[in-house]
Amino acid sequence: MYIAPGDPYGISDVIELFLGLLFITLIAVAGLTSLFLLVRGRVGERKSGVVLIAFCVALMVAIGPARELASSVW
Repeated sequence: MYIAPGDPYGISDVIELFLGLLFITLIAVAGLTSLFLLVRGRVGERKSGVVLIAFCVALMVAIGPARELASSVW
């Protein structure tokens, strides 16, 4: 939501902060898991690690347009 300059932060800013921290945490856990699969896994698990890395990259690219779309709809 738009906040005019000088206005205090609202509940939507707190919710957005927590959702952002949750997103960063989940991406970090998925990235570490995929690296673990690539290093220590068997062939099938390595393929899963590559798919997981691709999914993380796709989410990181899509988060910006998704936030813009959500702010324009609401």
